[in-house]
Amino acid sequence: DYTLAARAVGARNLRIMLQHLIPNSIPVIIVVTAIDVGILILVESGLSFLGLGIQPPTATWGSMLTRANNFVFLRDPATQDFIALHLLVWPGVLISLTVLAFYLIGDGLRDALDPMLKNKK
Repeated sequence: DYTLAARAVGARNLRIMLQHLIPNSIPVIIVVTAIDVGILILVESGLSFLGLGIQPPTATWGSMLTRANNFVFLRDPATQDFIALHLLVWPGVLISLTVLAFYLIGDGLRDALDPMLKNKK
């Protein structure tokens, strides 16, 4: 709508891009980037878990989960309790919390930067 109105007034393409398109698209790009970081963390940890991601000398949460699979069913001979369950739990919890944090950051940025939501308040 703004671009059609600006073009009707006689604004040139550069002016329309600098005053209308770029200011309205930057908040969307920032929000999508914040949410995509969470998706990339999930993809990287999933691929590393399957052995298709970053290779083993480099520690990633997916490779930590893969290594923890080897030790998760170890039991203490005296009590028969699982002794290495924390090796599996903590990387999974940290993956979940990090992805949730990036989603919440993206949602908060959307609420703060979206001009359509500002007009509704």
